[in-house]
Amino acid sequence: MVEKIYPIAIIGSGIAGLTASIYASRYQIEHLIIGEIPGGIMSESVVVENFPGFKSITGLDLAKRLKEQVLSYKPTWEYDSAVKIKEEKNNFVISTKNQKEFKAHFLILATGTKRRKLGVSGEKELIGKGVHSCVTCDGYFYKDKNVLIVGGGDAGVTAALSITNLAKKVYLLNNLDKLTAMPFWQEKLKTKKNVEIILNNNVKKFVGKDFLEKVILEKSHNGKNELIVDGVFVEIGADPNTDLAKSLNLKLDKRDFLQVGCDQKSSHNRVYGAGDASSGSNHFHQMLTAASEGAIAIDAIYQEIQKS
Repeated sequence: MVEKIYPIAIIGSGIAGLTASIYASRYQIEHLIIGEIPGGIMSESVVVENFPGFKSITGLDLAKRLKEQVLSYKPTWEYDSAVKIKEEKNNFVISTKNQKEFKAHFLILATGTKRRKLGVSGEKELIGKGVHSCVTCDGYFYKDKNVLIVGGGDAGVTAALSITNLAKKVYLLNNLDKLTAMPFWQEKLKTKKNVEIILNNNVKKFVGKDFLEKVILEKSHNGKNELIVDGVFVEIGADPNTDLAKSLNLKLDKRDFLQVGCDQKSSHNRVYGAGDASSGSNHFHQMLTAASEGAIAIDAIYQEIQKS
């Protein structure tokens, strides 16, 4: 019996990986998807209003629609996660968490990122219910309301700048005695009249039953150890899931993202990256750019297959 080797294995089932699957199907390239959660972190967004074609849709509903579209082409989908990849005889051997093994000639690594969390009480329960991690995605819903941005680096300060024209009041909390964002961003922040910076402090607890009600601080601020805000954005960065890329000795950029070219190709001729784990789209990590990168990767692989 001849051992099955898939022309393409897509590692990750977020929007980048699933869009890659749609394009692979339309190019009639047999492929394998390995991913546990359809839609990835997209499914965590309570409401999405910046994806073309939908005025307003929940992340979960968008993920469901994407899954249905992918499955309509009947690809092979393993609801599992890849834990090890090695190269063997001009192919890749992929081992999964459930101790299965698959082989493929081309790889698309769409492994995404993992947003850093504070790890404090109430955070997990209130994610999407007043506690968020993406101002671009969810900031609009806090127009004329009070918000707290946690993080004094570039991510936190640019998030604060982004929401100042929407929110009534913006608190910016950092655990150090100064902000660490680029001076340019800090100077811009100083021009905003509705921003209050809180230094040398941390979030101790998020409080709320069905939605965030208040934030308990470790230290007193203006005589109180709590902030009454409508929403919180934890902007302390995200870490790319590039362990598999590292195991294949692929080139990473200075921020540990998989380095890719305009065709999404990595430093290995048969490995492509797409979505939040890659350096593509000028590091503009959005659902739209992730989808685009998945499509571009498949088109590039198709062109390579046509040459052979």
